[in-house]
Amino acid sequence: MVPDTRLRLTTVVKALDDIITPALPAGAVFAHEQLALIKKSIGIAIEQIVHEYAFTVRDAKEYLALAEALTSHMADNAPVRQKLADAQERGHQIVPETIPDRPAVEGYLHSLKNDVEVAVEVLFADAKGKDMRAVEALILDHSARQTLRERAWTISTGFEKDPASVPPVTGLIYDDGAAQR
Repeated sequence: MVPDTRLRLTTVVKALDDIITPALPAGAVFAHEQLALIKKSIGIAIEQIVHEYAFTVRDAKEYLALAEALTSHMADNAPVRQKLADAQERGHQIVPETIPDRPAVEGYLHSLKNDVEVAVEVLFADAKGKDMRAVEALILDHSARQTLRERAWTISTGFEKDPASVPPVTGLIYDDGAAQR
């Protein structure tokens, strides 16, 4: 399992508690206050990060609605009107219609992974010959793409032995995946 940001931040807080806090002298009041503020800020980030993208999308949708309302009050030949109209067109192309529900997607993904695991076990128990090879090929292809994404996701840790062989994570998650095949 590739660690998500919440898990990474939780690990940082644990390191602060287990390593940094005991190393601070009891009389270092300011350092203890700052450490408490750091931990509180990390805690807020852990709570909010799951909704950060949805917050950004909501903000974009609200600004898009404001831009549309403002445009309706401008003269057709106003120079700023065209710029605002162009921004609205771009917004309608890139801002999702529906606010993403990350917790629901994460719950669905967890459930789907379990369902796929059971299905693979059943298929392996029942598949023979050509079907077995086809199922194996599907799983190996999926695993190769997933592993490449995970390697790209964690490359900045410095543990990747061949970083030049790993494409940028943005291409692996935003493209349709055709480049991975």
